Amino acid sequence: MNQPLQRLPTDASFKRTLALRLASKGEIVRYQEDPVLAALCTCAALQFEAGNPAFDRLTPFLGGQSGTEWAVDLVVRGQDIGVRIRRRDGQALEPRHPDLCHLLDPSSLNDEGVLSQAVIFPKLVAERYRKLGVDLVIVRDWILRSALSLEASETVGYLETNLWEVEACIAATQASMLARSELAFFGTHDIVDHLFGWNAPGFRSFSSTHQRAAAALATAAQTKSRSHLLLSYLVGVALDDTAQPKWYGSPAHRFTIDFVLDKLESAPLREGTLAIPESFHQVANTMRSKPASFGSLRQSLATFAEDCLRA
Repeated sequence: MNQPLQRLPTDASFKRTLALRLASKGEIVRYQEDPVLAALCTCAALQFEAGNPAFDRLTPFLGGQSGTEWAVDLVVRGQDIGVRIRRRDGQALEPRHPDLCHLLDPSSLNDEGVLSQAVIFPKLVAERYRKLGVDLVIVRDWILRSALSLEASETVGYLETNLWEVEACIAATQASMLARSELAFFGTHDIVDHLFGWNAPGFRSFSSTHQRAAAALATAAQTKSRSHLLLSYLVGVALDDTAQPKWYGSPAHRFTIDFVLDKLESAPLREGTLAIPESFHQVANTMRSKPASFGSLRQSLATFAEDCLRA
C-alpha cells in the first residue's frame, strides 16, 4: 500500500533557510551527492514558478490555460520530498506530453484513475533520466537569482535576456555542464524545453561543440572584459538551444557557436558598458529561423562581433 503524502509547511523562513544552506555549497549540487537539498530546491522552484507568468512554462502541458490558478504544496512520502500541483477549481489535469510519464508519480491519479494532481518527486525523476543518459543538477547561483532570491529586486527573469547573466558569464557554467552531460533541473523551462523530448542521440549530436565551448569559455570567464562577456553570452544562449530537442543537430546553431568561438579566441580585451546590442537579437532570430539563411546569419554575426569589439 502506498504511503500517504504529508504536506511540508513552507514560509518565508523556509525559503531563507534553504537559500542559505544552498549558498554554502559548491556551484553544482548533484542529486547523487545531496538528494535532499537538490529535491528541496527543485520543489521550491516549481512552487515559485507554477502559475507565475514570468516563469511558468508547464501550465499548458497540464491542460491549463493562461490565468489558471494552481495550489502548489511541498510533500513528503517516506524518504522522498516532492511537489504537488493541483488546480484550485478542482478540475482534473489533462496531460499533453508523453514524457510526463517520466515526471509524474502514480499518486497523481485518484482512485478512479483520473489525473487529479501532478505529483513530482525530483530525486526519482533524476534517477529515471540518469538511466537515459543525462544527469539533472541544481546550479547554485542560477536558482539563488530566481526562485530562491531573497530580494525581489535581484530576481532574474531567465526567459529573457538580462545583464546579470552577462556579468556572471553563466555561459561558462552552462558549457561545462553540457560537456559533462548535465542539465539544470529546477524550473519549468528545464522540464518543458530540455526534458520533454530529450533523447541521447540528439543531445550528443553537439558533443564536440559542447567540449570546445567549455574550454573556450572557461578562459573567457577569467577576463571579465566587455568584449569577451558579450561574445560569451551569445554562445551561452545558443548552447541552451542545442540542449533543447527542437534544435538538436541544428546547423545554424553549430555555425553560430563556431563563428563566435573563433572571434572569442582572438578577441582583444575591451572595456565599457555591458548593454546587450540590438545585433544580438538579430543573430538570435536569424539563427532560430527555419529554414535559416546562412548569408543573413553570417552578416548579422559579423555586425554583432563588431559591436562587441568596439572600444
